Amino acid sequence: MYHERQELMRCAVSTLNNLLQSQVFSSSDLDDLCYTLTPFSFKEVNPHKSFWGVGNYDVNVLTVALESKGYTVQWFNAGKDVETIDLNKLFGIILNIELERSWAGSLVLDSRHGLALRRFDGRGGKWYNLDSLLDAP
Repeated sequence: MYHERQELMRCAVSTLNNLLQSQVFSSSDLDDLCYTLTPFSFKEVNPHKSFWGVGNYDVNVLTVALESKGYTVQWFNAGKDVETIDLNKLFGIILNIELERSWAGSLVLDSRHGLALRRFDGRGGKWYNLDSLLDAP
């Protein structure tokens, strides 16, 4: 089972690759998608990624990346009943969760983190947490 660990704030790269089970996308690929979404932005300033060049790509970039590989993205939010989701029809799930991170032991920052869940038919149809912050699924 392919499991890529995250670098910097590039959880979107690892989430996509873990979901697709190979190194399909790089941060450079997602940067290019950012400029496709907003072609007239300055190189350093793009609304779809971090100003500092460390990732933090938004959901639009993930959507375009998956659609470029022939996948359909279906949105789900907390306002919907989870019972309406037919897990048998899904290839995978991408979650966007809130994390609390501390920096230098005293400054606490809230941030978002993306992770992939995927079912593997060859493994008894079990769902696996492919979170790039974990050592292993």
